[in-house]
Amino acid sequence: MRARHGSRALQHGHLAPPAWQRRHAAAGAYVAATGATNFVLCPKGTFANLTGITACELCGAGQYSSSPGSKACQACRSDTYSGGRAASCSDCLPGYTSTPSSWVCSACPINTYTNTMGQMQCTKCGPGETTRGLVGQSVCSPYRQQNWWRLLRGWQRR
Repeated sequence: MRARHGSRALQHGHLAPPAWQRRHAAAGAYVAATGATNFVLCPKGTFANLTGITACELCGAGQYSSSPGSKACQACRSDTYSGGRAASCSDCLPGYTSTPSSWVCSACPINTYTNTMGQMQCTKCGPGETTRGLVGQSVCSPYRQQNWWRLLRGWQRR
């Protein structure tokens, strides 16, 4: 798209006069409108990997850019996540973990747990411990076999 400014034709992504020669917006920046005389750095959560653009691209889910003027987004590490357009990744809560570049945390399976935020993998419950058939747990509880015997005895009396 071209616009006229005096006798010079301008393109989106280029600086307008008084620049004596046409310049492209650098990677990590954009020119907001035809006739603009300044570059604008891409905000956090966005990037520009090409020169001469008129808008920045959003970081995708599982990615982030933490500083203005980013030329690329970074992948979230394996114990974090982001939903996209993020300036940082968030830690998974206790009982949850994630894979690299993830947009969501997954619950630890039955009889596994994580007890702090940002753990990379779930830990198996120790001998005599259980999550009582629940997923996404931050602790294991002692397995009480006597409860099963009480239930079994109660069932047999019927």
